[in-house]
Amino acid sequence: MGRAETDITGWVGYFIAGMAASFEAAREKMRLSAGGDRSTWIRSLNARQRKVLSLFNEWTEITTSQIAELLQLSPRGARALAQKWVQDEFLTIANPSKRARTYRLASKGSEVL
Repeated sequence: MGRAETDITGWVGYFIAGMAASFEAAREKMRLSAGGDRSTWIRSLNARQRKVLSLFNEWTEITTSQIAELLQLSPRGARALAQKWVQDEFLTIANPSKRARTYRLASKGSEVL
């Protein structure tokens, strides 16, 4: 038979079954690596917190100068925002020194990343 008349129903079924198995394996891997569904926690964050969350993809600890640069704030505004986020349990203080203070993501958020 020529290409136009060939029945490829069997191959299409095989291909779709393989794709379904691959997608299921990827979904299971994502579920296990994230420790469950954390999307509700991410949805509870405001726009600034979501933006700062991206800093934690590169660093485990961040400074207020990084927050200020990312959000285009003054250093004083970034410090005030970081202090508020510590109270809100979005960030925790990693290094408490005045000059070299750094912040980590609070335990709720660190589970997500």
